[in-house]
Amino acid sequence: MTGFAIPPEPDFTSYSTTAQMVAAIQAATATVPRFVSDPIAAPLTIDTLHADYPPNATQRGKYARVTDYAGTIDRVLRCDFDSLSGLYFWGPSGSDQSFRSMALTGDMTLAPLKSPAIVQLTGSVPTLTTRTVNLTTTYGRPGDVKTIKAGLSSLLGTLNLAGTGLGSVVSLALGATATFGCEWDSGTSALRWVRLT
Repeated sequence: MTGFAIPPEPDFTSYSTTAQMVAAIQAATATVPRFVSDPIAAPLTIDTLHADYPPNATQRGKYARVTDYAGTIDRVLRCDFDSLSGLYFWGPSGSDQSFRSMALTGDMTLAPLKSPAIVQLTGSVPTLTTRTVNLTTTYGRPGDVKTIKAGLSSLLGTLNLAGTGLGSVVSLALGATATFGCEWDSGTSALRWVRLT
């Protein structure tokens, strides 16, 4: 495809609804169909998007509307490429400051795209109980960030963070916050989480 150029990404901050954002993207990319599926009639889930339209050179620059971004948000994603890692990925159009309170009733897993960037854990951890929050790089990309806040009503047991790239679990105290960034590890040729704060 000689002379093909990916159009610049539209400014999404001025749109109050997903439908307005979809219309703006369609108008900006009117010469080439840029959505992988009809964004109004057939929005996708993140799992379906990755199964039916895996991130690759063919999808690069295309958009998809998903209904379960960060667990509950209707969002437009774009397929891009990271030259350092050589990875294609689906990521949010614009910055990601998604936030959600999540009840910690048992162990849980937080994954890029499927859980918010900022998670405030609620509930309580009883005496002699250990709860583990696992970070996974599934659907991740270099530059993803997860902030976990222990906003629990009580922490009489233990709250551990696993999958943090530190080799062991990290304990989180009541009211404490930990932030992790996703980066490419050239030694293992894989994404990993590193603690930022």
